[in-house]
Amino acid sequence: MQDVHRILCDIAENPDEHNIAKSDSARERAAQYADELAIAFQPFREGGSYENLSHHSEIDILEGDNKVVYIDLGQIEGSASGIDRQTFLMQLLLSTIYQQAKNTQRNVELAIDEAHYLFEDQANLDFLETAFRHQRHAGLRMVLLSQTAQEFYETEQAEKIIGMCPIKVLHKLPELDDRTADKIGLTEEQRRYVRGADAGNEDLGYSQALVRVEEHGTYPLHIVADDFEKRVIDYEPEDQAFIEQAIRDEPAELLTFEEFVENEAQRNALATRLDLSADAVRQLLEADLTKEEVLDAVVEHSLETDGEKSSVRPDGGESRESATAEDTTETKCGTKDHD
Repeated sequence: MQDVHRILCDIAENPDEHNIAKSDSARERAAQYADELAIAFQPFREGGSYENLSHHSEIDILEGDNKVVYIDLGQIEGSASGIDRQTFLMQLLLSTIYQQAKNTQRNVELAIDEAHYLFEDQANLDFLETAFRHQRHAGLRMVLLSQTAQEFYETEQAEKIIGMCPIKVLHKLPELDDRTADKIGLTEEQRRYVRGADAGNEDLGYSQALVRVEEHGTYPLHIVADDFEKRVIDYEPEDQAFIEQAIRDEPAELLTFEEFVENEAQRNALATRLDLSADAVRQLLEADLTKEEVLDAVVEHSLETDGEKSSVRPDGGESRESATAEDTTETKCGTKDHD
């Protein structure tokens, strides 16, 4: 970045020494553009506010065996050269994590607390919309957290982004207004539930929330923190070893849940996308086949079904009803040989 700044400054001062254009007017305009860019890049020059960001970085946020990476921007305040530090670094980090997530073999979950701050900047909105549209292809799942819901529905672009979130969890929102509730699609009963939901505290032992799952429905939640979650919430230095071990371990309950989700996803895909009967789906899943074997079985099942139901021959000939006896015999034999 500093090399770019030096080159731009040199072009602005000595346009004739650079093979930019033949005419004087073109060189003069190029020098003007270079000068403007050099001014824009000044925060990255040596001694500038963002000098630390002007060098090549080899840091891979997603490298190593760490299952959790925590990035705190809370201590970054103020602005430099007209750029809000926190907003700028947030854009940089989001872009970096998004690009690294696309290049890693692992699935990545990116949880952003105080997400409403992102909606205050147009550049962040543009990035978020792109990231949400392509997150599944990048092996990325984005989670937005905020203490209020209004910010997610204040602009058309913000609504597009929140509309791409298939699961929404609403904890206690006593100040939830009707306009936002209408945007979310809550009934009167659901609004009352969210406004009066119990917030978690040690004496109560639980908290309440409302979860809305796209194409499935809206359900009340009763949330109880386990030992690990309590240690994270009420963190003390002596809890560090326990937390790190818990992160490295894979609880049996989690593995069971992941297996259940995977099976349900397969069941849904086979039934809805491939139009298989419930009995056929059950037989495939109970057979404990590999993905390749499942695909082969589905193709074979599809061919058998098409052979039974179709009135058009595979070779593009006449339908069975209008075919000659010789053609009909040939078609049946071909089907039998395939089976």
